[in-house]
Amino acid sequence: MREYGQEGDSLVPQTLGGSTDIGNVSYVLPTINVLFGISAQNKYFPHDVRFAAVAGTNEVLKQAVTIGKGLALLGWDCLSGDRSFADVKSNFEQKIAKAEAA
Repeated sequence: MREYGQEGDSLVPQTLGGSTDIGNVSYVLPTINVLFGISAQNKYFPHDVRFAAVAGTNEVLKQAVTIGKGLALLGWDCLSGDRSFADVKSNFEQKIAKAEAA
């Protein structure tokens, strides 16, 4: 994401509400769950009531497009780069086997 001028940022220390829809799928195949705060100044999360006020701004739209580009490049890398999907899946299966053995 640094290639797009985005630096990684820790989550604001607080209790986050909500959940993902990934559920048990992540035990069957590799998944990714992306969470990004919107608005560099406010860092609101989707389950925050203040989120709606800034969600439709141009600044946030640009952030969402940037995140989408990064995810697309990650997918492309898994399909065509040094880290093929087979490598990702193999690593995933090893971690699941290790977790089940524990």
